[in-house]
Amino acid sequence: MVLNPATPPSRPTVLVVDDSRAALDGLCNLLKADCNALFGLNGLEALALATSESPDLIVLDVAMPGMDGYEVLRRLKEEPATRDIPVIFLTTPGPSVSEARALELGAIDFITKPYDPTILKARMHNQLAYKRSLDQAMALSLHDALTGIPNRRRFDEHLDQEWARGFRTKKPISMILMDIDHFKRFNDALGHPAGDSCLQRVADVLSASLQRSLDFVARYGGEEFACILTETDAMGALEVAQRIATNVAAARVPHPDSPVSAQVTLSIGVATVVPDVDMQPLELTQEADRRLYAAKALGRNRIQAESVPEAPVAPEPPGILLVEDDERQRDFLVERLSVFGLQVHWAPNVAEAMTALLRRPPALVLSAGTMPSSDGYSLCQWIRDDPFLRGIPFAILASPWDGPKELSFQSGADDRILKNEDEVVFRARVRLLLELGSSPGTNLIASSGASFLLLSPPGALRSVMLTQLSLEGIRTTFASNLEEALQALRSEAPDALILDLSLLDGAPAEALDQIRAFPECAELPILVLADKDQSLLVDALEAWIQDRLETPLDPEECRHRARLLARCAHARRRLSEASTRTHVTGSTNFHRLKQGTT
Repeated sequence: MVLNPATPPSRPTVLVVDDSRAALDGLCNLLKADCNALFGLNGLEALALATSESPDLIVLDVAMPGMDGYEVLRRLKEEPATRDIPVIFLTTPGPSVSEARALELGAIDFITKPYDPTILKARMHNQLAYKRSLDQAMALSLHDALTGIPNRRRFDEHLDQEWARGFRTKKPISMILMDIDHFKRFNDALGHPAGDSCLQRVADVLSASLQRSLDFVARYGGEEFACILTETDAMGALEVAQRIATNVAAARVPHPDSPVSAQVTLSIGVATVVPDVDMQPLELTQEADRRLYAAKALGRNRIQAESVPEAPVAPEPPGILLVEDDERQRDFLVERLSVFGLQVHWAPNVAEAMTALLRRPPALVLSAGTMPSSDGYSLCQWIRDDPFLRGIPFAILASPWDGPKELSFQSGADDRILKNEDEVVFRARVRLLLELGSSPGTNLIASSGASFLLLSPPGALRSVMLTQLSLEGIRTTFASNLEEALQALRSEAPDALILDLSLLDGAPAEALDQIRAFPECAELPILVLADKDQSLLVDALEAWIQDRLETPLDPEECRHRARLLARCAHARRRLSEASTRTHVTGSTNFHRLKQGTT
């Protein structure tokens, strides 16, 4: 057989997360004899290591700076790649420590410090043994018992994964469907044991014919097999199909009752497409199946792949244009921008930036304000005066020596971001600008007429915020606590939420989950109000928020952030409406694109 379910490593991997180095040292001594140990000092490190290393077990502390163990566990359970990793809590008793909460969130055990090393080790080994048995059962359930290659269930999972990858990268995915010609006659002539041996031999040949680790083959059903070829265009898929047909013929498996050949042969259908919002993975399968049927109808022992125009490969997505004359600042900013996965193009001055803009308009322009030969303000005015470029989001990256804040907005900039801004806030504001750029025309939208929900207790902060929202023409509903906010959401979904974090110091992530549980609020833009001492809390909420205002509030900054939030809400609404229209009409687009299919 070509492939057996993977066996677990002889030494399991355990991830230990604790902010105490002494605790980590103690666990290292306990584990080093028979486990590979990974260590994290905080929640963010835990999530990163769990995702990249896929440990067999996680031992987790509750009380850690920034993100506590409960929040780490909740996020682990949200992600398909980490949700099945067993988690044991190992923590010091305290008022904020709850065994019931840990078990409700999905922990499989809860042990308090100080612990008995013998008992802890025994419990860990019991959980590792149980995880190993589950992994073996899962591997068996995803493989075909006869041929040893993945089965139809695993095929469907892999197709969904690679379709999502292709949608993100805008690169083609190809599928090859194959059927052993006249297999019923083979069984009738030689018997079912010989038929089983034939299926095993063909599976071996198919696996040997795939040359890349990304390529995937499965038993599709009966005598049918399927290949999924990631990032493979039509020509590449045809080459693989030809290699498969040649190798099966070279195996010379006798077929005494085949009308097309004395040896076992295949009929093959090949289809290729670039995943698009208008398509579903099933449509690629159906297209490959139609071509397989055509190959059979034309006499079998052939490949049907031509006569259908391929979907064009989308061009590389627009990147970010960074205009910065200081190379050290450039390197610092490029590093900060790397998290967005977009190409960052650099221009050292306004003249080169103009050339780059005319050659290839970017998704976003980030420019220093003051530069030796010119400045970012004049560049922004030039962009706003050009009818083809004026919709590109633009932000001034401000330094202490730049001009007053008002100068940025007088020039037409969408935002002014400090170069040394808190990293989470920096990312949030760049992310918001990229989102605005994905919905052309949002820079022309006025914030007046928008409706916001302000969740803040009575006091000076709420008064300032309500005043500035009123001056901006934004209709505001306010709530003093979470219960009032949830009641308001039951009556009407706002365009955006402004949240005073001082109100939710206990469990803000859980509160935001409750708010976003309302169907109309699942993509609700959120601006948080927080003082400097709440930076760690803001960091932990990065996945939920679009912007942050530091308290005490600057009235003009309040109005500016509100305008951006209203534009973000409008952009999301347009995207949602476009998506709805696409789902209604999209089912025919694949076939319209593929006119001429055999």
